Amino acid sequence: MNALPVYLETRLFNWIIVFFTLSLALFSFISFDLYGLSVQVVDISFVFALAGVVSLASRAGYAVPKLRFRPVDLPIFFHLALLSLFPILGYLFGIVSIVDYSASLRWALVLGVAALLLGWADFFSRAEVAFARSLLLAGCLNVIYGTAMLLEMLGLLPSAVFPHNNPTIVELLNWKVDHFMRVPALFSGPNQLGWYALSVFILAIGFIYQRSGSRLIWYWVAGLHLYLLFLSTSRTAVIALFVVGFLFFSIFLRDIQFERVSRRLIITVFSLCFFLTSIFAVGNQFEVFRLDGLARAFAVLSGDLGGDGSFQDRLYYWREALDVFYSDFSPLGTMAAPTHFVGVIDSGWLSYFIQGGPILVASFSLVLIFVTFYGFRKFYVEGSYIGLSLSCLAIALAVGQITLSPFHYLPVLFIFIFSLLFTVSEGSKE
Repeated sequence: MNALPVYLETRLFNWIIVFFTLSLALFSFISFDLYGLSVQVVDISFVFALAGVVSLASRAGYAVPKLRFRPVDLPIFFHLALLSLFPILGYLFGIVSIVDYSASLRWALVLGVAALLLGWADFFSRAEVAFARSLLLAGCLNVIYGTAMLLEMLGLLPSAVFPHNNPTIVELLNWKVDHFMRVPALFSGPNQLGWYALSVFILAIGFIYQRSGSRLIWYWVAGLHLYLLFLSTSRTAVIALFVVGFLFFSIFLRDIQFERVSRRLIITVFSLCFFLTSIFAVGNQFEVFRLDGLARAFAVLSGDLGGDGSFQDRLYYWREALDVFYSDFSPLGTMAAPTHFVGVIDSGWLSYFIQGGPILVASFSLVLIFVTFYGFRKFYVEGSYIGLSLSCLAIALAVGQITLSPFHYLPVLFIFIFSLLFTVSEGSKE
């Protein structure tokens, strides 16, 4: 790869990474209307990232690295391209009467940023420390505000001082605050917070196992985001944590067998177990973390479909959505946001099916399949624990898409892309 100037690598591009990451993790849901388009803060960060990278890298006299894509990138690009084109195709085919330009342009921007990040993966992977520090800062701010929200819900802090209790601010920011002991912190809702925290936690564990040079920062990132995960009480995210936790625990047992685990890592694992036990104890004492809801969710997984009232509601919504699809939109789907036609769905897989039929479901399935096998291959062949984290995150998203749409939460999507970025550029460091 041709080299860029040192100060460009170490400062300007690092600041782009920091700004971009923080914009995803702090109030990314703030939106406003601009010439008929619904613009979010994260959209501005997309434009900033694209313009900044392209303008800095294209200055005369700089040797610009060539974009280099890998087979595992292609399903992601294809899927994002479909999401961008579907609103336009729906209008051209006469399925919808107007084009949702906001959704189309947003997914086009996501595609552009993803192409730059993955195309220059070897280059951007050098910004690992800046990326880790930005996640640490975002985690600290979310922990502070999320804990304050929790204390306010318990009556230990006055509610008047919090902006999420001001109707004007909530309406202006389109802030969907759940007051039923579910903390969103600086995200639009508790599920968005939970899945973001889970994604960052999984990635951080990979860097810790990989013995990264910034491992101490990743320890803090992992601990803060594990706390945020349980603070959000997102049930599907917690269930997905147990699923991927089993994979990591299997690797941990294998490392113990071959005496490859340091004493510090063993202490860390037991500290995490103690932390989780404390969280469950506090939740049971103050009825904060809704452990009964988590137990009902596990009951659903065991076959007791009546064990969770919210899951029964979802079953009703799913049947209604399928009836509308087969009667009015089969086989291509609505090609626009399905909620405009069928209302609440609460299932990522079903949303894809209603929006794009088997094509959109297949494209997303290919993303998860390619990424999962690629991550496991990097792990078993090259010893990349970040590749293992990537595979675990793909499995978690497959689970989460059953009852939510975590892949459409843009912070989660870009943590997924950053996980792939560091995996394709990371070999064994053992």
